[in-house]
Amino acid sequence: MKKPISILLAGLLLVSLAACGTKQNTQPAAVETPAATEAPAATEAPAATEAPAATEAPEVTEAPEETPWTREGVFGDENGYMLSVIWMEDVDEPGWYVGCVLGEDWSEDSWGGILPQEGNSLKGALPTTGSRDPLNVTLTEEGEDGLLLEGFGTCHFTPYDMPEATIFVTVNVEGRGNIDYAEGEEAPEIDPEYPFQSAVINLAEPKTHTFVAWANPGSRFVKWTKNGEDFSAEARITLLLEESADYVAVFEEDPDWQDPVERFAGDYQSGRAHAQVMSFGEGKAFIVVDWGSSAWELTRWILVGDLDPETGTIRYTDGTKSNLSYDNSGEVTEEETVYTDGTGTVVFNGDGTFTWHEDQSVNGEDMVFEYIPVSDIDYLALVNKLNPLPEGWEDALETVTVTNSVGEEVEVEAKAYAAYALLKADLEENDGIYLELDSARRSVAAQQDIMDRFTEKYGADYAAKTVAKPGYSEHHTGLALDLYFKIKNEDGSFTDVYYNEDMEKEEYKPVWDAIHAKLPEYGFILRYLEGEEHITGYRYEPWHIRYVDSPEIAREIMSQPGLTLEEFLAGESAPEVEIGLLPSELYTQEELTDAVLAIKCAFAAWEGCELHGIRYAGDGVNNEDNLEWLNSLNEGANYTQIAMFFMDFHTAPDAGGAWEQDHEYVEYQWWLARAEDGDFEIVTWGY
Repeated sequence: MKKPISILLAGLLLVSLAACGTKQNTQPAAVETPAATEAPAATEAPAATEAPAATEAPEVTEAPEETPWTREGVFGDENGYMLSVIWMEDVDEPGWYVGCVLGEDWSEDSWGGILPQEGNSLKGALPTTGSRDPLNVTLTEEGEDGLLLEGFGTCHFTPYDMPEATIFVTVNVEGRGNIDYAEGEEAPEIDPEYPFQSAVINLAEPKTHTFVAWANPGSRFVKWTKNGEDFSAEARITLLLEESADYVAVFEEDPDWQDPVERFAGDYQSGRAHAQVMSFGEGKAFIVVDWGSSAWELTRWILVGDLDPETGTIRYTDGTKSNLSYDNSGEVTEEETVYTDGTGTVVFNGDGTFTWHEDQSVNGEDMVFEYIPVSDIDYLALVNKLNPLPEGWEDALETVTVTNSVGEEVEVEAKAYAAYALLKADLEENDGIYLELDSARRSVAAQQDIMDRFTEKYGADYAAKTVAKPGYSEHHTGLALDLYFKIKNEDGSFTDVYYNEDMEKEEYKPVWDAIHAKLPEYGFILRYLEGEEHITGYRYEPWHIRYVDSPEIAREIMSQPGLTLEEFLAGESAPEVEIGLLPSELYTQEELTDAVLAIKCAFAAWEGCELHGIRYAGDGVNNEDNLEWLNSLNEGANYTQIAMFFMDFHTAPDAGGAWEQDHEYVEYQWWLARAEDGDFEIVTWGY
């Protein structure tokens, strides 16, 4: 009881003094009894008549004396309860202040206030300092120096020996470390579950004590100070306490410490379940496990516990489990709490996996989660016909290789594949759609091989508008996935719907609609939209999806019909660009779109300029005079075809060089040409 009593006493005194002002060493004087009034003298009778006998005055009874109250100070009883009685003068209504702590929780089991004296007792209602009801008590002097308190049972109090010295022991920064102490020269038995960060020691006589300080993970012990001065660099000190003093254990951040949880932080997956391991600091792990029954329904566990760095084990208590439902915007529409007192263990196995044992598991089976490698890349990087793969991308990419239903190996960025696996499982279980990967990441050489294959099978025009130029393919990122699906037959066998011409059939549109509806919930978007070829550079491909790593971003893009990744990354401030591609007898719409994209790419380097429109000038410019002129501008060229475009744009307010500042240019000309079987290139521009 040593530490609790010390703390209760300090709290009791502080509450008493702070609540009612300054203690005065005066007591109320005893009330004096007024003197009896003498009867008036008898009046003499007239001579002729005999006077009646004088009436005697009645006997006066003295008022009983009220015994002065004499007991004040601090008192204690055998239960460890504390009581203080102090005469308060400097208050609105001077009187005896009575404060008491009648329980173990001094913040709730405390009452205090002024009590009036009635006869030989202090009697009245004491207001609480916590949340309890007022306490009606009667306090009476008992024996030579004790007090009797009635109203909270019957409590007998005797004077509490006030300490000759009070020692305060604290830490300099809460949370960095802990302290403990014991009487004598032996170190205290430390309870790691209930460490102290402050303590009060009250002494009636000098005694030897041993102090111990130890740092929390991420911190280190520096020194002890006494009354603000350096005292000792040893974490354990034994000393004779003779006088009041303040001892402070000083801790600081340990710059060399590494949080052991950080070794295991990241994303993990086990079938339909996804886990994220995070550090709370100081060796404490925060783990979120999501098991999705569909894109809009999942069960979530939240597990918090300290990691034992020696065994790689986390033993958690107070784990929570909830069932969540979402709408298409990602907002939670319904939440059902299953439990809030879950227990179990998470063991990191040292091979990139961890095993989760849930004591409350429904099926009684442990789950093994595999680590998902993280690529040091920008998951929103734009790679298209105008923007090549960023430098260093391949070195930073983390991939996995899987085999699809037709026996082909497919390489995918690791997080993208983990998300795809969840999407695939959802569609199989809830929609009866059996999704497969046709292709994902491709090298430049592999992209060239695809271009050659499509040219041979479908022709150069189809290949040019369907397959990306090597080095400018989104498939180089590992984030672009081409899908196909399987149809389950009545006999249980499957038929692959694999080729583009088959997947584009009208009968399969409901299949693609179901797939596209769930893409954003797993961080995917449909990349090449119908009617947006002039922006993306590609015709509509229902099978081509792109991982953006964020369901929130994916929902934002997919919730706006016709919004491309290019437009999303340009931002809301990007002006609307008018693209006018007149019907042409010379060129396909895809060829003209490629020419527009080439112009956009060149224009992007004109800093501060704002593009408003690009229009094809028509087939009429494709004549001998213009061909001769453009060939003369590029020595050695052998151009056979020409395309000219008008551009409208606005210059920046601080434009320099030949540009007029803050000016709208209209029908600015861009001249492009190409040799036979070649691509259009920009030859010149201007008026």
